[in-house]
Amino acid sequence: MKLLKSIRESQKDNGQFKEKKEHTSHIPLRLNILFLGIFVLFVSLIVRLGYMQLINSEYYATQLGSTSNTTVRNSSARGQIFDAQGNVLVGNDMRPSIVFTRDGNTSAQQMRDAAILLTNLVNIQPGDITDRDKRDFFLADRDNFQTVYGRLSDFDKRNEDGSVKTDGEIYQVAVDKVSEEEINFDPQMQAAAFVFKRMNSASAFQSVLITKDNITANDVGIIGENESKLNGITTATDWERKSNITNSIGPIMGRVTTEQQGIPEDQLETLLAKGYARNDRVGVGGLEQTYETYLQGTPSITRLNTDNNGNILSTTQLEQGKIGDSIKLTINMEFQTRVEQIIRDNFNRAVASGAAIYSRGVDVVVMNPNTGAILASVGLNRDPQDGGSILTDAMLPTQRGILPGSTIKGATIASGLENDVITAADNTLIDQPIVTGGVTKASFFNPDGRDNATLNIISALYRSSNSYMMQLAIRMLGQEYSPNMVMNWSNREKVFNQLHSTFADFGLGIQTGVDIPNETTAQTQFNIDSDEFMGNLLDYSFGQFFNYSALQIASYASTIATGGTRFVPHFVQGIYASKPNGQLGDRIKEIGPTVGSNVKITPEAMSLIQQGFYETVHNAGGTGIRLRNSKMDMAAKTGTAEMSEFGQSLVNSNVAAYAPASNPTVAIGLMFGGLTFEDGHFSNYHSDMVNQIMDAYYEMFASKGITP
Repeated sequence: MKLLKSIRESQKDNGQFKEKKEHTSHIPLRLNILFLGIFVLFVSLIVRLGYMQLINSEYYATQLGSTSNTTVRNSSARGQIFDAQGNVLVGNDMRPSIVFTRDGNTSAQQMRDAAILLTNLVNIQPGDITDRDKRDFFLADRDNFQTVYGRLSDFDKRNEDGSVKTDGEIYQVAVDKVSEEEINFDPQMQAAAFVFKRMNSASAFQSVLITKDNITANDVGIIGENESKLNGITTATDWERKSNITNSIGPIMGRVTTEQQGIPEDQLETLLAKGYARNDRVGVGGLEQTYETYLQGTPSITRLNTDNNGNILSTTQLEQGKIGDSIKLTINMEFQTRVEQIIRDNFNRAVASGAAIYSRGVDVVVMNPNTGAILASVGLNRDPQDGGSILTDAMLPTQRGILPGSTIKGATIASGLENDVITAADNTLIDQPIVTGGVTKASFFNPDGRDNATLNIISALYRSSNSYMMQLAIRMLGQEYSPNMVMNWSNREKVFNQLHSTFADFGLGIQTGVDIPNETTAQTQFNIDSDEFMGNLLDYSFGQFFNYSALQIASYASTIATGGTRFVPHFVQGIYASKPNGQLGDRIKEIGPTVGSNVKITPEAMSLIQQGFYETVHNAGGTGIRLRNSKMDMAAKTGTAEMSEFGQSLVNSNVAAYAPASNPTVAIGLMFGGLTFEDGHFSNYHSDMVNQIMDAYYEMFASKGITP
């Protein structure tokens, strides 16, 4: 605040000392001693100056002319995102831009003058500026500041205790003294205020973007001709993220911050430690965030040599910037679009029929079970209370939990096998209603015990026996079922943990490790000490308690397809170098396949579960018999979960499927929530969607011998 200091000095009283005639006749001894001391000091000063100028003049001349070095970094363009076919989904729009580099001694007045000159030379569209921005711009002019400073009273300049306010505090008071008329700018001055705001955001020797909006080749030429007058303002080529996506996959990509936004607070510490600058543009959400360190370009580093006054004497480029690496997805956009259309068409049909008037939507994930590569991800989100408008969001299948019903019974059987309550050779149980604590729970086909049947693993799956699953849970408690029995309360936590552990090996109830942030575990809240927990434990066994996402169901289907190995799902297949022409270069790193877990049962036992899935589709008594209509030979487990919402009794209609059954290359997890019971409408839509997705896969890939 040098300006404030000079103003204060100019306002000091210029009083004169008045001479008093002394009437003493002699000078006191003490005064003679004082004069002698002053004389000695003057002699010492003269000797020192003589030493500096005559004897050591070269040293001080060197110090006066000494310089310092400062490094400046400028960002490079970000890498691009390609689909599986090499089509650019997210790239960069390279634009001419106007930038400002601040040296070590640029004043506010100089920046204001440069901003006004720039807006006189070229057309600048003013961005967002606040009332405070206008006041700062107004006060950057020395004359304006002196005028406003003159309005300050002595009270304005002092604190409550009478002490003088700091320069910064007085400036804040001056800001408030600027009148509305003084900042009633015309459009050109508003543009200049915007330019000044951007310039003033730069630290010493830092470059900032002023604007890249509608800068023409003619503008670039004019600025170049006047660069010497513009005090650090010049032109450059800058980039802006550009999306070519026309379907719902967009949210999977995430977004990139602006320079003004810089690094978000939750990433700040991590990225600063990696050498980022606070105003770097970085990925937020989705793949942009997960693969940030690959996509981020390498900044150029320039060394500035400056004198003691902060003037730049020379520049040396230490590191040349490099565009970031690119990523290639596992998703073929043509297939993604077809799946999205299939889901949308069938969902609209279900809404029109009345079956889905209370539904919140459908989620589906298609993946390669042998690698974890996600081939499609589609989510439809509908608010039944808001006119039923439908939004598409490919993130939903990783973030929305839906009650799965019988789809997960393969995992329950695996837990029974893993914990030795049944074996591959001995797994026969009688389907019967389970009555405990005065509550009856039963299979859909045997609600009252008149259709009791002897079942094994295979038939329990294709007939979808709830009773079989509950009896496995009871055996894990250390008991055999008998009507009206009291279940073993003391073992409840152990059995819960056993079920959860096995389910987790299939990817259920955990984060699967998919390569985007904020994946849900989707599980329902519960209290293990509540009176209802034993009933919850039985519900857990047949899919009527915990919620799961479509991604988790697809991961579960994939794990059964592989014979018990779960591969971590991923949207990106590899990291690639970026060519100057915008094309993919050589692959730098392959993403996946990565083993996430293995189910702890024997191959023989797993084959029984696989046979149960196959019979669900191919046995005349199977719950998924409609899935035989596909061009792909499927194995699957369907599931119907009961729920209530909007005062209605509804069902979720879900599928976990893979194909071909004998040598799987594709798996699907589909969750269709909130269907009505009317006329059995709910029973077909999920199967129709899966059939059509499998047919699209067959036509695009399997029929051509392609395994994506």
